[in-house]
Amino acid sequence: MKYVSLSVSVALTILVWSFSFQTGETSAALSSDVTISVYQFLESVFPRLDIDLDQLHVVIRKTAHVTEYMILAFAWIITAIKFGLHRFTGTLAALGVAFIDEGIQMFTEGRGPSFIDVFVFDLSGILIAFGLVLLFTKIQKRRRMMRMTSNILTRVNQQKIKPAKAYKTLYEKRSVKKMKKMKRAHFIKIKIVTDDKTANRFLGFFLWMPIPICFLSVFKRSMRKKELEDVPISVDEMFDMIRYKGIKIDVKSTDGSIVKIKTI
Repeated sequence: MKYVSLSVSVALTILVWSFSFQTGETSAALSSDVTISVYQFLESVFPRLDIDLDQLHVVIRKTAHVTEYMILAFAWIITAIKFGLHRFTGTLAALGVAFIDEGIQMFTEGRGPSFIDVFVFDLSGILIAFGLVLLFTKIQKRRRMMRMTSNILTRVNQQKIKPAKAYKTLYEKRSVKKMKKMKRAHFIKIKIVTDDKTANRFLGFFLWMPIPICFLSVFKRSMRKKELEDVPISVDEMFDMIRYKGIKIDVKSTDGSIVKIKTI
């Protein structure tokens, strides 16, 4: 499938370049024929609409630039994805085609290069294609995640897998992937809220300073002995999580107390 995509991209590239080999007279005649056809159509639908033929000609030529490079960029971006490359690689390929396209016109009779065409109209089409591919990718990713989540929750409901395993399947891999991009935390801020106002003031005074995370490792072994089976995350996973900045954890106990944890 990837070679089919590559073949389509190359064919579209050759087609775009072939337009630049047309002389200025031939290119103008082709766009004029299209303009007259569009003009006649608009005049039949909107008879009272006053349309300037020259302005319509310019609009059609520039719209053609945007459209052809949107299609071309879409093809090259899909090809890059099929070959395991980043979407941006396909975007650069389409932009390279645009520069070569304008370079060809330097040697074509009655034509000339235009950086306005490249950086305004061609680039606009390329960016539209990039945005559409990005949007479609996110929609597909969300749909896959929703299907997977629904499937796992159904299996939990049918008691085919345990809640702890379901939690790890749904969140552990994504959490690890995000944490690789996050900065390492050095301190942890703890806030404990209870029903007793006096205790809140005491705990607030005692815990007002952030605690170095390295100090918590002293209690890691004793905490590991008190792990509960119904808790979907282990002590080791908890410590792996709080190693990174910006982590917020709220724990509510059975007596109504709330422990808020934030890494900085």
